Amino acid sequence: GMVVHFILNLPTNYPNGVPSMHLLNPFTHSHVISDTICFSLLKEWQWFFEGQPDTAFWNPARTIRSLLESVYIFLTVDEDKHV
Repeated sequence: GMVVHFILNLPTNYPNGVPSMHLLNPFTHSHVISDTICFSLLKEWQWFFEGQPDTAFWNPARTIRSLLESVYIFLTVDEDKHV
């Protein structure tokens, strides 16, 4: 079982603005750096994914539910764990 506590911040221009997420408890994953998740749908790391297709980023058609489901799936499989 995995328990993750986080703060999800929605910008004032949501759904057009990109949400941000900060973890409140330590979490071991190759794409978790400090209290942030290196994930293209979140504001903190979008700069890292420049050049990727637009579908990799947040867009107003996404919902909070789809964001949380995507983060859940992303965190449950650590494809780079061996690195």
